[in-house]
Amino acid sequence: ALARCAAALAGTALLALTCLAIFAVLIPMIAAGYNIYLTSIGVCLFTIIMTLALVSGWRIKSLAAGIGCAGGVLIAGLITLISEYQMRMTGLVDDDSMMLLFINEQHPIDLKGIVFAAIIIGAVGATMDVGMDIASSLTELYCQNPDIRALSLMRSGFTIGRDIMGTMSNTLVLAYIGSGLHVTLLFMTYYDNLEKVLSVEMITGEVLQALAGSIGIVFTIPVTTFATVFLYYITRKRRRHRLAKTAVSTVDPQPDASQVSDSGETPANMPSPVSDEPKTDLSSPPNSPLDSPPRTLRSPDEVPFLRNAGTEQHS
Repeated sequence: ALARCAAALAGTALLALTCLAIFAVLIPMIAAGYNIYLTSIGVCLFTIIMTLALVSGWRIKSLAAGIGCAGGVLIAGLITLISEYQMRMTGLVDDDSMMLLFINEQHPIDLKGIVFAAIIIGAVGATMDVGMDIASSLTELYCQNPDIRALSLMRSGFTIGRDIMGTMSNTLVLAYIGSGLHVTLLFMTYYDNLEKVLSVEMITGEVLQALAGSIGIVFTIPVTTFATVFLYYITRKRRRHRLAKTAVSTVDPQPDASQVSDSGETPANMPSPVSDEPKTDLSSPPNSPLDSPPRTLRSPDEVPFLRNAGTEQHS
């Protein structure tokens, strides 16, 4: 019961924060003349961070999902900028866009920036869904087998992402087509072929929103996979280094300097260091070839030469 209440409160807090970010930050800053591109990117990153932090906490899974989601959103924004430049769009997609030009005639609002902000805001929700799915799945695989190879974990991520991509790639396309179905039906009725319908900027804007968001979702899968595998590889490497360091300190403990007395004597419970130098016996003299052998004193009678010399003197 407590877990359900906590989940409900977290969902309510997420909804409140998202609404505040859009209606209390993004829209007032655009109306005040701030840069639409930087403001929309900042709001999207804030939404990603707060959502993932409240959903799963400050974990590796949340960090990997956030990196993948941010990468997908930035890719969608980059595709939008390139497409707007190549197709020479003006941002006048409907009558409401025309009315925005007269809010501040001296400093008119950048309508192409409005299209950019609409596309990346629409892609945030879908990319967060895909990023969290990939990161959560790989995290579960790593927890079940912490010694799994990085290449195997990466292959599993791509396999999971392939199945998700098959269903999520159509999400934004169907959503945007459904929201603009009446306009599409109107143009298809009054124009002869599809080429003229797609040349209308209102329809072009809807198609661009769907395609850029879908491509952003597709790019979220490899970015999240690489981020998750890299973060868990670093975590496992640090864990093994810490375990190896602990094992070395347990097998070969180093003597503590505080255990040695001021006189330099080693305590009795501490093993004395073993020296590799050979021990020398000081009680016995060294056996050197230069040492003279021991001498024996004899009497003159025992020496033949001296005995003969003494006999000659007496005679």
